[in-house]
Amino acid sequence: MSEVRRDPIVLSRVSVISPVRGLRPKEVTLIRHESPQVTVCPFCPGNEFMTPPATLVVEGVDGGVKYLKEDPDFRVSNWLVRVVPNKYPIFTQTNGGSYGYHEVIIEHPNHTIKPYDIPINHLSLIIQVIISRINHLFKDPRVVHAYVFKNYGGGGGASLTHPHTQLVATSITIPSVVEELRFSKRLYKRLGECPYCRLIRKEVNSPRLIYMNDSFAVIAPYAPRNPYETMIIPLTHSTTILEMKDEEITALADVLNKLLTSYKVCLGDIDYNFWIHIAPKGIGNEYYHWHIEFLPMTTLWGGLEKGGNVYVVTTKPEDYSKELKEAIYSLKS
Repeated sequence: MSEVRRDPIVLSRVSVISPVRGLRPKEVTLIRHESPQVTVCPFCPGNEFMTPPATLVVEGVDGGVKYLKEDPDFRVSNWLVRVVPNKYPIFTQTNGGSYGYHEVIIEHPNHTIKPYDIPINHLSLIIQVIISRINHLFKDPRVVHAYVFKNYGGGGGASLTHPHTQLVATSITIPSVVEELRFSKRLYKRLGECPYCRLIRKEVNSPRLIYMNDSFAVIAPYAPRNPYETMIIPLTHSTTILEMKDEEITALADVLNKLLTSYKVCLGDIDYNFWIHIAPKGIGNEYYHWHIEFLPMTTLWGGLEKGGNVYVVTTKPEDYSKELKEAIYSLKS
């Protein structure tokens, strides 16, 4: 028996929960795509001159950190996190039709470290770097929006295996956020409250809650696009990550660590994407709530998903959320 569910905020998105579809015969199987192997990794320590000068480098100094910027003749070697302009940018400052910036956050000097093995204190440092770069790029009056995303594994679209995340800051608002803003504003007028705050209140008491600390909840969406899709959402109403306090940054690092580790336990070293949705620059409102969406590559989308915005999901979110939750709490015990 199939069940049709509509996303409670993005009302144009529909999921069909159909466990029986997972039983259909397959002549074509989903193969995990390996990221292309390179002889020399441009993101590894010692190869700093293979990238453009870093716009921001975090250097480890006497048990603390120092923030630096490189120039054409100077590179930092003892770095913890490094941010460089993408050599093959989607947005540039020279093309008026696609104005913006495209940067790569090189998350760790260790080429082979996996995201789920990065310690919480280092994840906190990565988050602080992302906030710093968005704040800096927002000083450009032509930039109105920033979008952070990660492509992990060949199936997630990664072109290099060295752990990294990407940041674009542009003169346009990313369309998926425009859609969320439109629907959430409409719902706010009808409900009289932020629809995301209402969502949190409902989900923290539902079987779709996976993990929660003092500042964030990890939930399985009511109408997921893929099995094991999750959302990280702040418990306190906020439109952007730029408003986070130090303790909230640590709390976000904690939920990232827990979620990534639970994925590893339940799915192995799965390919995935995540993206951070924040409000456009200068927009403070009652109805939008920033969040992070994780989409593991657990199924291959067909024409209905790609063309119709209707997602056939073979595992109920209530079932896989239980599995992820059990993985997290088994690690804590």
